[in-house]
This record gives sequence, C-alpha cells and structure tokens, in this order.
Amino acid sequence: MVVVGGESNSSDLNDLWALDLESQTWYKPHVLGQESFVPKRFHTASAMGSRVVTFGGCHSEYQHLNDLNVFELKAFIEAPETAKVMCTKVELTINVPSTRWGHGAAVHDQTKLFILGGRNDNDVNDLHCFDIEAMEWQQLEIGHPLPKPRRRHSCILVSNCLVMFSGFDGEFYSDLNVLNLQPNFKKSLICDSSKDLDYGRLINNFDASDFKFKIEGIEPSKSAIVYATKALVLYNLCTKERDPSKLDQAEMMQSISEFV
Repeated sequence: MVVVGGESNSSDLNDLWALDLESQTWYKPHVLGQESFVPKRFHTASAMGSRVVTFGGCHSEYQHLNDLNVFELKAFIEAPETAKVMCTKVELTINVPSTRWGHGAAVHDQTKLFILGGRNDNDVNDLHCFDIEAMEWQQLEIGHPLPKPRRRHSCILVSNCLVMFSGFDGEFYSDLNVLNLQPNFKKSLICDSSKDLDYGRLINNFDASDFKFKIEGIEPSKSAIVYATKALVLYNLCTKERDPSKLDQAEMMQSISEFV
C-alpha cells in the first residue's frame, strides 16, 4: 500500500510511504525527483502496474493543480530496504485536463487512467483519459444526461463502465452514475464465473485445508486421505440447496466424498 502526499497539521506534504501488508512493515524510501511533486492534498494516486500515478490536487488555500507525476516502484518492490523510487513529472501540453482537486480516478488494463469531475474555481463534470504507454491525454465526451458537476465522489471501473457515486457541490449527493466507455460494444466484458475451477483447486490442497478425512475403499490399500476445506463443503452443499448448519460431521464428510 502506497501513500503519497496529503495534509498534516495544516501543512501539505510531498513524501511517499509504503506499507508491506504481509509483514506489517512501513517503509519511507528515498525518492529521486521528489522535488517535482508539489506538496499537496486532494489529488489522486492510482496503481498502474509497478507505477503509482498522481494527478491534480491543491495546496495552500485551495490553489488547484493539474500536474501528473509517475512514481516507479519496481526496484523498491524487489528490494524495499535498499532501492530508491524514481519520481518523474510528465510535461504535456495537448489535451491536458484543467486544474482540479477532489476528482475521481480509475485505471483500465494498467495503461489508461480516467479522471472524472473535481473542482477548480467551480465544480466540473468532464472526463479525461491518460494513456501511460502513449504518454498522451484525451478528453472523452459524456452522453446525456450529464452527471451533475461535483467533487470528492467515488469512481471505480466495473467491466466496461465507470461507476460514480455520491459527491459534494455545496450539498451532498447520493446518486449513482454509470458511464459506459464502450457504448457500441455488444458482448459483455464480464467473464464467466470461475467458481468451479477455484473450488476444484481446493481439493487435496494441503496448504489451504482446514481438516482431513479418510475415504474407505473396498480394499484397505485403496483407501485415501483427502484434505478439504470448510469452503469446499459449503460450496458442495449450496449447489444441492442443503442447510450446512443442520448437518452432522458424517454428512459433511459425505458431501466432500461426493465432490471428490
């Protein structure tokens, strides 16, 4: 987890911290080019592969910005104790979004960063896309009805749609807006469920198992020890529309035997 900038005790920051969620260890790596990242708050920080891309924000008395910085963390991820992070300010002049803070950001395919809404002198409701491979901006047209201009909303990518919820423009919103990025695309981008494959991988998976049991064969030599998980039992029972809370241990073992 990476934290970049923000505000502390009424002072804007430009530092970078990283938390290893497995070891519960905080790191404050040395950042080369850190001076190119203006101390600020209310910007966005988005993961794009091994890079964290920040955009916009404000400092001091809401002096709004539209600068874009790329933090490369590949070396740091591989050697957090010694490696440095490289910060690069991307200087572009064509189709660059207006300055803003409190906007929403979402990433598609680790290569495209969508920026939606925010506030400069006024709240805005436009949509922009930054392509990190081509290093270029593009403004995208939003079809009617347009969402109301706002700041401090949430924005996530679901399938081929940007989903925006809530926000503020002097009043709090509770509306939900779905922006289809591919309106002419006929086939759904939502993949088929992988539950059968996922649960199948739990069969005889020692590392993921909660318990083990023995399946008796006709001959003793054909008996087998099977490792299983509670999730696997529940999955098999749910497909048979049976209530797991009403089963005894023997019935649970029978359920696993059927699945195997």
